[in-house]
Amino acid sequence: CKVTNLCSFGRLPHLENHKDVLDGLQPHANLRNLRIKGYNGESLPNWMMKNQLHCSLPNLMRIEISFKDSCKVTNLCSFGRLPHLQILRLWGSNSVEYIEEDEDDAPVMGEAISEVAPLFPSLEDLLLWDMPKLKGWRRDSRNTKGSARPPSFPRLNRLMLLQVGFEVVPDEFRGLSSLETLDIRNCERLKEIPEWIGDVTSLKGLEIHDCPKLMPLPKQIGNLPNLEEISIYGCRGAYAEWWRDPTLPDCPIKQLHNDKKWKRHNIWRHSLSCSKCR
Repeated sequence: CKVTNLCSFGRLPHLENHKDVLDGLQPHANLRNLRIKGYNGESLPNWMMKNQLHCSLPNLMRIEISFKDSCKVTNLCSFGRLPHLQILRLWGSNSVEYIEEDEDDAPVMGEAISEVAPLFPSLEDLLLWDMPKLKGWRRDSRNTKGSARPPSFPRLNRLMLLQVGFEVVPDEFRGLSSLETLDIRNCERLKEIPEWIGDVTSLKGLEIHDCPKLMPLPKQIGNLPNLEEISIYGCRGAYAEWWRDPTLPDCPIKQLHNDKKWKRHNIWRHSLSCSKCR
């Protein structure tokens, strides 16, 4: 079976119809691309909510789900065990607070973290867009809060966080070894880019736009060895004195041309743009 898409469920008249229809359309195990547009059910279909998606649809490579503004879905399914998932795009939810529940991918009792397969082992492209109530990636349960987690996203190349409700970039994105592009835009609640951003040494492009509550960026950004392009705009609080620190070796942000022009127009503290600055 080479059916690749489920799509366009946005015109069904009643709230529950979307779920009822999809419950009766459980895809074949060979499905590779799953696309659901304008979903408006109270929960996702049963075949997605059993935390066994990696067993029922093991060949999925791409998932795209968009929600209607009135959609009441609060819990999403566990995507992390899908072995071949390369692209995950979720957008348009006004109710989702966390992408995954903590217990969804918790290690079995007695199982060492080093023995657990990484989560999202093949994911390369992740988009979260227009999810204003999103607080974090995983909701911690009382029994697992603070415990060690399996490694995640070993192949993630591009991460886009657009109009999401994070106050801090989640720790699940810590230590990304393959990330080359990080794009954060219109995150009105975002306050902090963690210092561990300095460990993402593969990063080549960084864009942060229109995050009005963002505090000064961590000094570790200045030492990213492969950073080629950086754009900071509409983030008044992101300015940090270290941007001009002469003691910081090989800081790519220092290599801006026409620094006097920036200061003359009084926008140095509000915007920063640098292309191929190393």
